[in-house]
Amino acid sequence: MHRRRSTVGFLFPHRICYQPFQGICVPVSFVVLLRFLVCFFHAQFVFLGSGEPRFEEALLNLARAHPDRIAVQTAFKEEREHRVIAGADALMMPSLYEPCGLTQMRAQRYGTIPLARRVGGLADTIEDGTTGLLFDDYKPDRLDWTVARAVTRYRNPDAWRDMMEHAMVQDFSWEKVVRRYFEVYDRAFEVREKALASF
Repeated sequence: MHRRRSTVGFLFPHRICYQPFQGICVPVSFVVLLRFLVCFFHAQFVFLGSGEPRFEEALLNLARAHPDRIAVQTAFKEEREHRVIAGADALMMPSLYEPCGLTQMRAQRYGTIPLARRVGGLADTIEDGTTGLLFDDYKPDRLDWTVARAVTRYRNPDAWRDMMEHAMVQDFSWEKVVRRYFEVYDRAFEVREKALASF
């Protein structure tokens, strides 16, 4: 698929199956794909990952029918994942649950905007409208709405670049976490000392 800078490039780097997203993953992607292919013509989609043969074949058929809009790569390699994430505009993560998640953090470092459900580690590492786009309800229309938000924002280059720049400077390092732990411990010691001094 030839990358066109005038269109938003969405990446879906997950297993192509009914789980782990229990229905929102592939079915919603079909809805989004067809809607933007037929109505907007301003989006391209890359699916990276293997999974259930029926879903793989369905996506491959779509890619054959729309080779300028859809690409599917079922042979997963970590190096390829990094390159595709870096080359995409937006990363789709419509998770039912996500204890932590590293993919969205890697995407932000590359300036690729995560589109995710506000849950677990995704909610902790993405600021809606600043470093990514979030939705709450685990429903297909909410993901569809979030994709539409991304397309609208992408049409404003300054707004999109601002979000990219904010995403790229996020600090998820252990140094930052350690500093926060020290701050918490320092406050705890201060409270303890004041409590002891009052006796």
